[in-house]
Amino acid sequence: AAASKRHADLIKNNSRRMMQNASLTREVESERHQKQLMMDDLYSQTKVNQQMITFRDRESERQIQDLVYENTELQAKAEKWRLRAKTLQEERWGFVQKWRAENHAASESSAAKDGGATGGDG
Repeated sequence: AAASKRHADLIKNNSRRMMQNASLTREVESERHQKQLMMDDLYSQTKVNQQMITFRDRESERQIQDLVYENTELQAKAEKWRLRAKTLQEERWGFVQKWRAENHAASESSAAKDGGATGGDG
């Protein structure tokens, strides 16, 4: 009877261990499945993010090229306006010098006329 009870206890123990083993196996498989789903999700998110980064890089590169082109155009226009301003300044300076020379000549001739008429008063 003791051997039969011991045999029944061993069978019960073995059965309980098999149930625990099956439960733990299901739990491990569930965790593996969850981790696989997470990995798949991370992979797809990474792929989408990589595509977005690639798109943004292309857009940024295009914008940089546009800005470089626009900057080149603006530099050319600025140089053109600088040259024009320099030319106008030179013209104005020429007019000023001509006006001063004419004014000086006029004042000298006026002084000579006045000096000749009033030269004896001196």
